[in-house]
Amino acid sequence: MKDTLTMGTWNVQTLWVTGKLELLRNEIKRFRFDVIGISEVRWTGKGEISGGGFILPGEDTTHNRGVGMLLSARAKHTLIGYNPISSRVITARFHTTPFKLTVIQVYAPTPASLDDEIELFYDSIEHALTQTPKKDIVIVTGDWNAKFGSENTNWELVMGKYGYSDKNERGDRLTEFAALHSLYICNTRFQQKNIYEKAQSAVQVEKETGEWFQTSVGSRQGDPLSPLLFITYHELVMDKVMQTNDGINISRTLVNNLRFADDIDVLEEDCELLHQQTEQIRVAAEEAALIMNTKKTKTLVFGDRNIEKHVQIAETTRENVEQFEYLGSLITWDNNCTDEIRK
Repeated sequence: MKDTLTMGTWNVQTLWVTGKLELLRNEIKRFRFDVIGISEVRWTGKGEISGGGFILPGEDTTHNRGVGMLLSARAKHTLIGYNPISSRVITARFHTTPFKLTVIQVYAPTPASLDDEIELFYDSIEHALTQTPKKDIVIVTGDWNAKFGSENTNWELVMGKYGYSDKNERGDRLTEFAALHSLYICNTRFQQKNIYEKAQSAVQVEKETGEWFQTSVGSRQGDPLSPLLFITYHELVMDKVMQTNDGINISRTLVNNLRFADDIDVLEEDCELLHQQTEQIRVAAEEAALIMNTKKTKTLVFGDRNIEKHVQIAETTRENVEQFEYLGSLITWDNNCTDEIRK
């Protein structure tokens, strides 16, 4: 009778929150996986976590990046050894038949990263592959931050025709890497099931329900493991900000932020107050193991497009824009609603 080793990969965004590892352990039991490669662990240190079944390379001082592997009892029993290559690459070897199995879990730099960082990442994987016995079965899992598209002409031995979105530079780089090492990009092999294809919604006001309409669902906001946990921590962060007497006066009420899930609008009357408010959110978020995405943070000044002062976050100057989209609505410096009305 043959036994099957079931594998998967998951970008959890962070495990640096009390209780997150136990939530993950419960999920692996529910889906009956033996090996799950984890991206964005955000833990420090290296080795095996107390309680067993979880290994990671981590980083020495910062809660940033990080990969790891969560093993079932059966997988742990077959584990030969593991090798933390870097904070982005870890390998584990398992006793399987007829050949041994080496799993390499990775977390690639984002598309906004410098080319040098990308090359350093691929050098780490090259190093891992050179250390792998030639007869081993090799499976590389993880978050590659790459898009492949559906065009696989001349790349049939590397990828299928069910890639997501349009191919980007990171997709090109990974395709070439896979071809060089005789690897196949498996999640392009089959059509992803659209479980929301026939989803419909309706708006209800009091007891009156409007017409039903087709809806589309993408990736959910917030935390992939526990939305409730994310909301709780998020509210703790924003409660600290709400305790200040800053903001703008709207109908005799001070309002200093608008928020929906993890999309936050900070409102202030001058640049210095906006800087202080934003820094308060950043610091409070880090205390709760949440990280502000400074690369996506912009500033906009109503009524003036010639800005002399700029807001800084973590000693980095933020770009001032004349318009931006918030929750699907276009907001402009001159408060022009014409384009929104035409929609």
